[in-house]
Amino acid sequence: MNEYTQMDSDLSEMTIPELKQLRANWINEANTAGDIEACTKVGRELGKICTYRQSRHLNRWQDGEVVVEYFEHEGNYMPASGRYSKDVVVKVSLGLLKGKNDLAMGDHNRRVLYFAHGDNLTDIAKNNIFIPGDWLNSVHAALPNAEKLIRQREKDIGNAEHRELVALLTAGQ
Repeated sequence: MNEYTQMDSDLSEMTIPELKQLRANWINEANTAGDIEACTKVGRELGKICTYRQSRHLNRWQDGEVVVEYFEHEGNYMPASGRYSKDVVVKVSLGLLKGKNDLAMGDHNRRVLYFAHGDNLTDIAKNNIFIPGDWLNSVHAALPNAEKLIRQREKDIGNAEHRELVALLTAGQ
């Protein structure tokens, strides 16, 4: 596991500014170490698709008690930028799922280890948190499989684009 800021005292003895600084440090350190990206890749690439809130879907990956969930959808159209906002939620929690319909996005019985919401998952905002721990070992162990799927998809996209260009350039010959 990467090096993270250690607590100088018990959390209950720390002041509010110290707690806010610790939270900011852990988010920044997780971003620098690539742990936020690892959680995102594992949830997005290896997660099984589950229905969430009627017709929306999320990807859920689980290893023992470690649960990573990835949810993404287009938000509102923003005329100033000419694009739609992107709403992304990544959540890592610790605790066994109760059943196949147990939606961890709304389950507060598990300990949340990482949560981010928005189109920039590394922003330090009130709703973002990252708590380093041994749970990262599960995510890091799964990361090579997620990266392999990403490379294969990129290769497939490249091959398809190549075929399209060859077909376009040889049309009529």
